[in-house]
Amino acid sequence: MGMQSRYGDDRALTRATRVAVLRVGFAVLATVGAIFVSYAVLVGIKGAVGLHAAWEWGHWWAVGALVLVGLLAAVTAFRRVRVVARRVHGAELLPDDSRFVQMLTRLCSLGDVPRPRLALIDLPMRNAFVSEGPGQPVTIYLSRHAAYELPDDQLEAVLAHELFHVAHGDTALLRVLERIADTADRKAPAFVSVYVLRSVRSLLRQREHAADRAAALLTGRPSSMAAAIEACSVPTAPIRSEDLRRAIAVGFVPPGDRGFGRPDDTHPTIDARLEVLARVATTLGT
Repeated sequence: MGMQSRYGDDRALTRATRVAVLRVGFAVLATVGAIFVSYAVLVGIKGAVGLHAAWEWGHWWAVGALVLVGLLAAVTAFRRVRVVARRVHGAELLPDDSRFVQMLTRLCSLGDVPRPRLALIDLPMRNAFVSEGPGQPVTIYLSRHAAYELPDDQLEAVLAHELFHVAHGDTALLRVLERIADTADRKAPAFVSVYVLRSVRSLLRQREHAADRAAALLTGRPSSMAAAIEACSVPTAPIRSEDLRRAIAVGFVPPGDRGFGRPDDTHPTIDARLEVLARVATTLGT
């Protein structure tokens, strides 16, 4: 979807995105380097000590560690799928004649992209997210609070934001970044894994900025996007104890007040998002 290039460029956002991409690149190199150094140290111990038994112990320790990492990764992925499935279970897939689907169809026509499925789901706040899995069609899930409480212009902004994520494959990007972070967390030293996590989430924040900007340009109403962000950032009901962050892959806003705006968060602060939208408003002359 050419929403970004079609309406010009935001130089500040472009620079920040390039820096985030470079950080992720360095993070990957740091992870690979840390793993290589660990292996080299093990080989060095073998050469220095010269004990066959020590090498055999180290060899089987490495094999066992790899097996354990694989099992933990599989369990983590399985639990994530189960949590997402539990949250998505009971969602109401909307028919073509629904006013929400018609709103999404109009946005898809403006953006020149295929229309994904749209479903309503019960969440304790105004939010929306994209779900996509192996063999499953791309679906935008809209919370009932957002669908029935937001004005049409703000609801359109939310859908346009999620449509950007769909068109640019951000769910697939998220899965890749999660694998990078998980690998660093399990195999690299703590200081490396912390850097990797911060780098990954920095790139995710830039994707949220890009989605905000593209959606505001597509709808032509940056003020509606700003109002939607503020309205959706306030929970409409108590947040349940389960980790909703696992269920919302690329949500419009973070699921609840859980350290919102910290350097390691997946979404930018409200002020940072509004700053990008203010530049869009200047571009559009609104």
